[in-house]
Amino acid sequence: MWAVRDDSLYANEWSPPIVANGRAFVAGAESRGVALWAVDIANGDVEWSRRYLGDGGMGPSIAAPGSELYYRIDDWTPPVGALAAATGEQVWSYSDPPNGNWLIGGGRFYHTDTIDGDLHAYDVRTGDHLWVTPVDDDRLFVRSFHPEVGVFASGYGTLYALDPVNGSVRWDRDAPGITRSGPVITGERVFITKSTGEKDLLSLDPASGERQWQYPLSQVWGDTQEGRAKRWYEIGAATPEVVVVRERRADRSAGRLHAVEANAGERRWRIAPPDGTAGFGAPTVVGDSVYVGAAGPQRSTLLRLALDDGSQLSSWDLPPGAGDTLVADGLVIVKVEDGVVALA
Repeated sequence: MWAVRDDSLYANEWSPPIVANGRAFVAGAESRGVALWAVDIANGDVEWSRRYLGDGGMGPSIAAPGSELYYRIDDWTPPVGALAAATGEQVWSYSDPPNGNWLIGGGRFYHTDTIDGDLHAYDVRTGDHLWVTPVDDDRLFVRSFHPEVGVFASGYGTLYALDPVNGSVRWDRDAPGITRSGPVITGERVFITKSTGEKDLLSLDPASGERQWQYPLSQVWGDTQEGRAKRWYEIGAATPEVVVVRERRADRSAGRLHAVEANAGERRWRIAPPDGTAGFGAPTVVGDSVYVGAAGPQRSTLLRLALDDGSQLSSWDLPPGAGDTLVADGLVIVKVEDGVVALA
């Protein structure tokens, strides 16, 4: 239906697109910095754009939960700030934020300091610094927000649930290795995956952090000419009934897509990517369907799968590099190698 593409930006260094209030926000990296666009979701017209000079090389992190677009160039590069979503005008900005990552929840902008192990909170509207609390973990990485459970953060081997009002630790649990994706909360469960050790998918109790079940990755290493290459899970989508995870592989073999029963941790289905593709992007679940991109040297496609059994219901050919997918306002928006495309 429409596309926003720019071949001057680095291929495959576009941030996952986000949608809010009738706009799609897209961002990518170039040799001189990064670029941000606000796009009318109805027709693909670019309403405004901004470019930031800098080292470039990575797509910036962005979020747009309301009337502002929040951004950071990357975890180690300033600035961090907010733009008016409708106009792109600067609302607030910090030129020297902590070195770490961030998220938004409950009217606060949470930012970790991976050097001191602190959690900072800012007013999401004004950018005013509200408080900082020491968690005493110099690998602290803020993960997700839930209005009842709190702010989730991880260190090396520890998962934290933090009070969103003052940052105090509500509970912490051993999670041997590094949390790779999540926590994602749906129903009465918290889902995370790990990128070291057993590299499995875990379900935890949100109130206590106690483990409920474990879904293992059958083969955690692949072979290459240079030696062993690791594999891991990433959570793509979750509902109260099912969790969809994709295998990521550092070797050249094709990672699979899994659907796991949320209440018991049992496999519902597992599928390989289509011929000519090398792996899946992040999927989206809508009703009884899973929308997911798949790409490789010979083919780039969007698939609609049955959530019940993983069978293919529809497919659409796309420009090279089909990746992460979202569905909003009746459109399927897919990240591709040099931008994003939207399908009705």
